[in-house]
Amino acid sequence: MAARCVDAGRCSHRRSSCVLDARRESDAALADFAQEQRTLAVALAMDVKDRLHVNQNRASLPEILDGLRRAQRPRGNVIALLPPGAREFVTADGAPPLSTHFEASYWRAIPQPD
Repeated sequence: MAARCVDAGRCSHRRSSCVLDARRESDAALADFAQEQRTLAVALAMDVKDRLHVNQNRASLPEILDGLRRAQRPRGNVIALLPPGAREFVTADGAPPLSTHFEASYWRAIPQPD
């Protein structure tokens, strides 16, 4: 039975099985992170939907952002909202707008009306 490294990230053997194990662990961690981000996005969307429903679609942007701000972690995540009809995102914590790279990627991904 071949020996396996317990710390594939610091393997000195350079065995392909060590590299593959590290890659699998990395892929699994990234998949877990992506799932957590999806879960957070759905939860925040439901919060906005509930606020709009309770206020009969008359909740103000500051009221909605106040609710989203609770999930904001300084230097940990960015929560942004694109108000109806707007072309720029508004961040929950009042920080400067998101990078132009992010916004450009968003607009490329969203089908635009003719």
